[in-house]
Amino acid sequence: MKVYCPCGKQCSGYSGSSRKCSCVEKSETIPPRFVGHLAKMTVNSAKEGDWLSTVFGAVITGGVVWLSGQDETSYQVWQCPVCDCEVLYQVTEEENGERTEKLGVITTC
Repeated sequence: MKVYCPCGKQCSGYSGSSRKCSCVEKSETIPPRFVGHLAKMTVNSAKEGDWLSTVFGAVITGGVVWLSGQDETSYQVWQCPVCDCEVLYQVTEEENGERTEKLGVITTC
């Protein structure tokens, strides 16, 4: 799997193409900083008065935390070597291979 810096051209290491990230962490549960990040995004939606986004965010956050405990699911954190932005992927084992889904991004750019 190839993962590139989510900052794109704003990455301090951008040199005509996005920087390739490296997998820096694998775990069976969602890293706490991403759970906090997803929850913070939900709270920010509530403050802006967008109740539909708030409800949707709460459902996603709750579902992601629930899935975090499932046996066939694991998580990978990919990090840009230049700006330290992180991308969280959920990896689910299926009969025909692995399914990956991007769950969150923590950027510093």
